[in-house]
Amino acid sequence: MSSYNTSLWKMNRSHCPAYFDRISCWPPTETGIRRIIPCPVNIFPTANPNVYASLLCKNESRWEEKSHYELCIGCTTIDPLDGNKTDLFLIPSSFLITRKYFMTCANGLSVIFLIIGIFILLGNSRLRQYSRNILHVNIFLVFLIRSITQLIAEIFMDKGYFTHNVFQRTDICNRTTIYFKHHLVDCKLFVVFINYISSSVVHWFVFCEALYLYRLLRAKASKDQIRWYIITGWLAPLCLTIITYTTRFLLKKDLHSCWFEPSIYDWILHGPNVVLQIVIN
Repeated sequence: MSSYNTSLWKMNRSHCPAYFDRISCWPPTETGIRRIIPCPVNIFPTANPNVYASLLCKNESRWEEKSHYELCIGCTTIDPLDGNKTDLFLIPSSFLITRKYFMTCANGLSVIFLIIGIFILLGNSRLRQYSRNILHVNIFLVFLIRSITQLIAEIFMDKGYFTHNVFQRTDICNRTTIYFKHHLVDCKLFVVFINYISSSVVHWFVFCEALYLYRLLRAKASKDQIRWYIITGWLAPLCLTIITYTTRFLLKKDLHSCWFEPSIYDWILHGPNVVLQIVIN
């Protein structure tokens, strides 16, 4: 009798006991083994006969909390018995958090130092006399605005959307779907402004500054010419931005989204900048 109790005790330590989960009966299973059984036809009459339900016997001789009937109801999941299949690549959450902190700190420092640089150039009467410093102030200003918008995006946006416009739902297959509220005017306007500033950075740094230095070598630039540089630097990207997103709106492309995703219409905005970089270089 004692030998029987000993063998029973060893079996209990190395097996999960028989278990009923209110749908199926699971036989005793060795620890570390995922038991599979056919889908019960009385519960899932339309289930594919080639699929199965599964339940893992954990190392502490206890069944996992939830039986897996996803395949029985038509969900597509990675086969747990197929060793040749690899997990999908997912970016670790720790990396995303570190990136968020790094981008926030970097843009915050940029805002501080750019403000200091602008005050130095504008606060000194001698420095204000030089035309090139007026261009530098505008370049600092466009970089400052871009850093501020990126800072706002890092803090208040998630997956290209403001957090109050995003909500998630999990279906019976344990698949999480992200939904967006239809009222996305604020998000659209912010993304349009981000792209306008990004285009302005390239236009100012590559075109206006380079053209001014080139003309400075050929002939002395006057303050009247500086005025046209400033007008061109701010107005040209604005015109391209208006054309780009007016076209996107009139053609009813991605009206349900926030326009954060890349589109073929972005070439209207960024194409001239690419051409300018090639020509000037």
